[in-house]
Amino acid sequence: MFKKTDPTILNALIENSPMAIIMLDMSGKVIEWNPAAEHIFGWAKKEIMGKPNPIVPEDKQDEYLSLRGQVEEDKPYSGKNLLRKRKDGTLIYINMSSALLYDKKGSKIGLVGIAEDITESIKSNENRRIFTELIDTSPASITVHDFEGNFLYANQKTFDLHGFTKEEFLSKNLHEIDAPASKELIAQRMKELREKGEASFEVAHYRKDGTKFPLRVSAKTGLWNDREVIMSIASDMTERKKADEALRESWNFLETIIETAPT
Repeated sequence: MFKKTDPTILNALIENSPMAIIMLDMSGKVIEWNPAAEHIFGWAKKEIMGKPNPIVPEDKQDEYLSLRGQVEEDKPYSGKNLLRKRKDGTLIYINMSSALLYDKKGSKIGLVGIAEDITESIKSNENRRIFTELIDTSPASITVHDFEGNFLYANQKTFDLHGFTKEEFLSKNLHEIDAPASKELIAQRMKELREKGEASFEVAHYRKDGTKFPLRVSAKTGLWNDREVIMSIASDMTERKKADEALRESWNFLETIIETAPT
C-alpha cells in the first residue's frame, strides 16, 4: 500500500529512480510519468499526462484490464513479466509491480506501477534455451569437465549413450566411466591437452549396466565461468567397430577357404 508522504522526498525518489514509475488515476489516465518511463517507453511526460496508459499492446488489453482490476481490489502484484510497447511500436518485456495509491483519508486515488526493461535478459535466456535444444539434438556426445574429471555439462546424447539420467551422469567423475585401459591414458591425454590445447583419441566407457562401448573423442581446452575445462565431442564407434569386425571375419573366412581349397 502506497500512502502519501513528504512531497519533496517522494518527487526526488520518482525523478531519480532507474525504474519506470507510472501513476494512474482510478479512471486509468496517467498522473505521473518519470524520466525512466520516458526513456524506456519513448513518450515524453508532457505528451502523456492526462491520457490513458499507452504502453499496452492491443492484444494485451484483456490482460491489462484484469491486472488493473486486481490491483483496484487492493490485491497488489510484484515481479510479473509483461509484454508492452514503446512509442515507436516496438514490443519490449518489462518486469512490473503494481499497487494502489491512497490519500491521507485512506481513500483510493489511483494506481502506481514500477517497471524495469528486461527485454535483453529475456532474449538472452531465449537464445540460451535454443542453443541448449540444438546441442541436445546433436548426434554426438558433448561434454564439459574440469582437469580433475568432474563433469560440468553434458548433452542428452551423452546421457542416452551411457544409460544414465542427467543427475546420475553429472554426479559421476570421468574416472568412474572410463574403462581400465582408457583410464591408464587419462594423465597422458591431460598432459597433451595442457601442452597443445587439443587432442583426439579413442576411449572405452562403461554404461550404467556395466557394458563397455568405444568412443572417438575430439577435445579442446577452454574456459567455463572462468574455470579451465576440457570440452569434448565424442561419437559412438560401436557400429563402425562391428562393421570392421565383420569385415575382418569375412577376410579370415575367405583366407581359410583359399588355404584349404583343393588344388
